[in-house]
Amino acid sequence: MKLLTILIVVFLIGGLAFLFAWNQPAPNNPSVKLVEGDIAPDFELKDQDGKIRKLSEYRGQRVVVYFFPKADTPG
Repeated sequence: MKLLTILIVVFLIGGLAFLFAWNQPAPNNPSVKLVEGDIAPDFELKDQDGKIRKLSEYRGQRVVVYFFPKADTPG
């Protein structure tokens, strides 16, 4: 009977911990919606030469980020 009680408590605590962790937002959630005037979050991307570029390198400058899906382009 004691073993059954311990197992129930362990599963209950584990289940609650799982539900708590499952409902937490991801640290760098890519689905965050920005509106005009928001400061863009820092991110990094590869340029056409494969070099990693960080947005923070261009802080204070105007930047245009242009991308397109490689699979949907001709050639």
